[in-house]
Amino acid sequence: MRKLWIYIMVISIITLTVGCTPNQQTDGTNQNLSESIYFEDYEGYQMVKETLADKFFTYEDEQHIESKNVREIMVEGVFENITFIQENREDILVSYYGIFEKGKNNTYPKRDIVEQRDVFYSIKWENFEGQSFARVEVRIPEELYVPISAQCESGNIEASYLESSIIQLKTSSGNISLKNINTDSLIINSNSGNIEVLEGVIYKIDIVNITGNIITSIIEQKNNIEMVNGSGNIIITAVEIDGKINAESSSGQIKLDDFDNEETYSLTMRTESGNISLTKK
Repeated sequence: MRKLWIYIMVISIITLTVGCTPNQQTDGTNQNLSESIYFEDYEGYQMVKETLADKFFTYEDEQHIESKNVREIMVEGVFENITFIQENREDILVSYYGIFEKGKNNTYPKRDIVEQRDVFYSIKWENFEGQSFARVEVRIPEELYVPISAQCESGNIEASYLESSIIQLKTSSGNISLKNINTDSLIINSNSGNIEVLEGVIYKIDIVNITGNIITSIIEQKNNIEMVNGSGNIIITAVEIDGKINAESSSGQIKLDDFDNEETYSLTMRTESGNISLTKK
């Protein structure tokens, strides 16, 4: 069973309507989904949807959620790519679209809403087998400053220009890409995915990876930073480092530029066999 869970933590009960209609096409070619599975934008999705209709069915769904009482946003997926977007809006918009291979064991996505003190938003697949691609977009009001967390197995997680009190992300094999993030604390855990954190203002960073690379750029260090990797590399470019630099690797190479730092905080980098590089920007 494959499940996507999106939890919106609220103070009061919110009633959500359920209305999901799969969108099937009847024309198309015999093109294999794997040849087009890596498109990243909605236009690419529409193109694939039109050309692969004989072998795959498509699903599109969206849900508007009142943001007034929201205290935390949590997203949990399996193979879906998850994207957070902060923009000028009043509600939270959760959009889901995907392409799934047709087969006798496949069922259409089904969303269940459970109403209680917390609002649960979920999409489930019963006994789904075959190729698939799906994306979840969570659009958040600019004024909403709450903790955000997301985790998935093989899907990617990405966000740009996002502000949050704390961001926690976890993947097994998916990549994580963050750009221009503003948060008090960033916590990332991954097994084999690559992690990229570029620009932004982040007060505290904790990143743990096993085989993927960690690539970050630091404008100004505001608190302690710790990055731990197994066989992947740690690559950091920084404008300013205001901390004691500690770099350890069992068998990898270490290359560190000099910084005029006051060692107010600490920057710790550790790997087993991966290389470590700290470059002044």
